[in-house]
Amino acid sequence: MTDTNTESILIERYQYNPLIPLKLVADDYLPEIKWETLKERARKQDLPFPVVIGGSKNRSTYHVNVKSLARWIDKVSADADKDHLSMQA
Repeated sequence: MTDTNTESILIERYQYNPLIPLKLVADDYLPEIKWETLKERARKQDLPFPVVIGGSKNRSTYHVNVKSLARWIDKVSADADKDHLSMQA
């Protein structure tokens, strides 16, 4: 069995783009949060990963760095592993 790297998988998943549109990240990993709520939380940097905000004030764009997303996924997975192991003991 090969060890896979989350960042490498995400880079391929998002077609080698280092900045992923927040909308795509939200659709894949945060579908329970409404888009308007996500934008507001992104403006406040109140998501579980940093958001890169660009564009003019009227048409801001929101992106997530692939490295930040990979770190968050790895942390959430590690936390779930710990919880699972503690419940099995």
